[in-house]
Order: sequence, then C-alpha cells, then structure tokens
Amino acid sequence: MDLRRRPLVAGAAALLLAGIANRLIGTLYRALLVRVAGEDVVGLFQMTMPVYRIVATLATAGIPVAIARLSADALGLRDYAGARRYMRLGLSLTAATAFLASLFLFLTHRLWAYTVMTDSRTAAALAVLPLLLFPAALSSSLRGVLQGQERLAPVAFSSFAEAASRVPVVLLLAALLLPLGPGWAAAGIALGFVAGEAVSVAYLARAVRGSWGGPPRPGARHTAARPGPASPLALRLTQAFVPFWTAAYRPLVRRLAVLAAPVLLSGVVNGILGMINVTVIPRQLIAAGYAPAEATVLYGRLFGMALPALYMPMVAVHPLVHASIPAVAKRLAERRTGAVARLLFQCLAAAAAVAAAASFAFWRYGEEVGALLYGVDSLGPLITPLAFAAPFTYLGHIASGILYGLGRTGIVMVNAAAGSALRLILIYLLAGDPRWGIVGALWAVIADFALTAALDLGALAVLVPRELRRRR
Repeated sequence: MDLRRRPLVAGAAALLLAGIANRLIGTLYRALLVRVAGEDVVGLFQMTMPVYRIVATLATAGIPVAIARLSADALGLRDYAGARRYMRLGLSLTAATAFLASLFLFLTHRLWAYTVMTDSRTAAALAVLPLLLFPAALSSSLRGVLQGQERLAPVAFSSFAEAASRVPVVLLLAALLLPLGPGWAAAGIALGFVAGEAVSVAYLARAVRGSWGGPPRPGARHTAARPGPASPLALRLTQAFVPFWTAAYRPLVRRLAVLAAPVLLSGVVNGILGMINVTVIPRQLIAAGYAPAEATVLYGRLFGMALPALYMPMVAVHPLVHASIPAVAKRLAERRTGAVARLLFQCLAAAAAVAAAASFAFWRYGEEVGALLYGVDSLGPLITPLAFAAPFTYLGHIASGILYGLGRTGIVMVNAAAGSALRLILIYLLAGDPRWGIVGALWAVIADFALTAALDLGALAVLVPRELRRRR
C-alpha cells in the first residue's frame, strides 16, 4: 500500500505510533511519579484536574471540533478559501476565549482551593494552571486545523513532542519542590505540563503556517508562505488571526458556534461532573469512615491510576476518532456514501477488537496490572471491573467521533448529560456506603460510560442510514 496515496491511513498510522510511544512514556511517567512524589501528591494534582477541565473547556469553547468539521466540509467542496477562513477565524476566537479563561482561573484559584476542594493544599497547583490554559487551547485548535486537512502526521508528532518534553520536567520539578510540601510538588507537576504544551504549540504553529499561502491539499507537503516586506512573525500573525468581531465575519462565527456550542456545553457538563467527583467522592468516603488523607489517596487511585489504565488501550482507538471526524464530513460533502459506510464499519470493528483484548487483560490480570504499572498493591478491585467498562468506553468514543463528523454535536451533548446524571446518582448511593466505598464510585463511572455509549450507538444506527440515503 502506497501511504502517500492514502493520507488518511498514513495519518492514522502516525497517530497510532505516536500514541503507543506516548502510552509508554505515560506509563513510565506515572510509575516514576508515584515513586518520586508519592500518592499524596498524585492525589492532590488529580483533585485540581476537574477545575482545570471546566476552565479548559471554556478556553477551547468547542472550537477545534468546529474547525475540523467545517474546514473538511469546505475542502470536500473544493472551497479552499472558505476552509482557510474557518481556520483563521477559529484560531482568532480561541486566542480570545483562552485569554479570558486564563484570567478567570487566576483570579478565582484561591476560591476553588479553599471553598470547593476538600484539601486547600491544591491552591499552589491551581495558581499555576492558568499558565497552561492558553498554550493548551491554541494547541487544540491548531490540531483542529490539521485534522480538517486530514494531515494527521503533524498532530501525531506534536502529541509525542508534548509528552516527551513534559515528563522529565514534571519529574524534576516534583522532586525539587517536594521538600516544600505536597502542595508545591503538585504545582511542579502543573509547571511541567506548561512546558510540554509550549513545545507542542511551537511545533504545530510551524506545521500550519503554510496553510495560509495556497489551497491546502490533504496529504500534500505544506511549505511556508513567502514573506513580503513585513517580517515573518508579523506576517504570520496578520494571516493567522482575523477581526472576528466585525460584521463581515458574523455569518462564519454563527456557523462555527452552531457546531461548537454543543461541544462546549458537553465539556462543561463533564467538567462540572468532574468537579462534583472531586468534592463529593472524598466527602462520601469520609462519611463512610475513611480519614480525609486516606480519602485523598483513594481518589487519586481511582482517577490517577485505575481509570488511566482503562485509557491506555485507547492508543489504538483515538487515531480512528481523529481520522473519522474530517473523513466523514469530507466524504459526505463529496457524496461518497459507500466510502462513508466502509469507514464506519472499519472504525467500529477495530474498536471492538481492542475492547475484547483489553477486557480479557483487565479481568484476568487486574492485580498484576496495578502492581506492574504503579508498584502499588491492592489495586485489583479497581482494575478488574474495567473489563466491563472497556467495550463501552472504546466503542462509545468511536461513536461520538462519527457523530461529530456528521455534524450532530448536539446529540453527543445530550447523551453525555444523561450518562453524567446517572453517574452522579450512583455516586451518592454507593460511595458513601461502607460496603462499596471507592469501588462504588468506580461502578458509577462505568454505568456512565455504558449509558452514554449505548445512546451514541443507537443514534448512529438511526442517523447513518438516513444520512447516506439523503446524500445518494
């Protein structure tokens, strides 16, 4: 197979290889971090993540998905100028929303730490996380630009560059700051994430700079636009960003907003759910008889160790999601219904195969997986139930990506909200019961994944045949 003639396959393969490398790096990173900083520090940092995810959702505002979907649709119609307008507009909007979100988190970080969290030692890490928001949001939208062009190889390398640069900085800063206390060590982890995203943005900005100079061709090698009298930096800034607040851009802003708003709302719901997790689960565990410090450690075991183990096999599924969003949009615009049907079947079949292998590993070797990855005993009760979560997690991830490619972002939002509501109810019922404790919280998460995946797959079963008939 000549991968140069199959840019989508080549890009998915690049994402797969980068994902494998990232998982290996991440596995080593988590194992070393637990040993270098301790479970207390890991638990503190994980407690800040729901707050970060809420504000990061506001920073990106669903714009990366909208960029990928609309620019891919424009490219399918050979409207290269329109594709470039969506790219520039999306980056401009992201820069504005990311700045406002960063400012908001910086001004409110002490409020989160001292009134919402169960542990005020999270204040230092929350003070650092605003520095992460701006580069992370820009990185996400730059990936959306490349995803819309089906140029997935630079997306893959950027994620590898981020992980490879982040991990050593995190481990170094966590070790250096640990003598100052667990809170400062958690802040060191956040600073390491900032370093990784800065490297990612620098690489992605270089990868997309040629997109402004001529018609983007998927799979083609892009070169930088030749600068005129202005300096290269000034030229890139004027070409990449546009005055989105003017009347000329309002129709384009509305089109982006129609797709981005459900993604934003879905992210906010998930972020609020994560915030409820970090506030309710430790309190429910304390009510069940655990000490506050022990509740923090158990929370870190679930969300910092067990669930990341579930996401590790996603290395083989995530590239398919990245590829399916622009591929479905572009092929529908080109009215290639047969190609769309084949693509959907291949993506779902691959996810099912990964789920089967992962479920067997979790069920048969749950205790061994926890000891091998983290060097922590007694993780088996949190690892073994992941065998039931894997099929729903991986197939649901594919289904949501395909729905995004169909432009049905609102359906994904509603389904995610239904799963989140179920999770919250079960957390209240199970986590505070001494017979269940943290394992009850895990089963609540699994129930969320199961319901969301079932709804997304049901929506696909109804919408895909209808869409294919309409496009013939």
